[in-house]
Amino acid sequence: MNLHKGLTLAAVTLSASLFLVIPKPATVKASSYWNTEHWVTIRKTITVSKIKPGHPTYKGGKVLATYKILPGTHYKLGHPGSDYAWTLNSGKYKSSSKGVYSVTKHGANWYQKGKKPLYKTFHGYRIEAYKGMKKFNTTYSKKTHSTASYLKPTQKKRVIFKYGSHVIPTKHEWDVVSSKKITAYKYSHKQWHNLGTKD
Repeated sequence: MNLHKGLTLAAVTLSASLFLVIPKPATVKASSYWNTEHWVTIRKTITVSKIKPGHPTYKGGKVLATYKILPGTHYKLGHPGSDYAWTLNSGKYKSSSKGVYSVTKHGANWYQKGKKPLYKTFHGYRIEAYKGMKKFNTTYSKKTHSTASYLKPTQKKRVIFKYGSHVIPTKHEWDVVSSKKITAYKYSHKQWHNLGTKD
């Protein structure tokens, strides 16, 4: 055997040895998390359709009704591996033999696992935790540079600021708006003062 043939044989033998000892990637098992339903918090507006049961669910055929669900609500969510559909099964949207509530339209990151708080603390008040909740009763007007609400600034347990508000309430006038009049309040010396009412 000449030198060239010897080197070639050695290279082939080494390659075969390396192939045999390199471990193969482990087979990735499908997540079993969605084998059961879980409570989630809706983060973005979604569309839910009540569909006549079929196989698979998202191709079940006849849509019996369609609903919009806003952010900041809690529902039990299922994700059956057999048909890849997202289904709700709690409260008003409880799936049964009469209809399956399937999430038919949603954006990215539209839910969060678990029942998360719907409001955050905001300078002694509360503020919506998710955009689009439409639960607020108080907001800041850039046009008038004042807070507008139908609640008094002293009603802290009831006041809910709109998502995205960032101004400090005590730094601006607070207008309590009703159908016929506006009552203005101003914060000074650690308390709110009534500035009067106008039509």
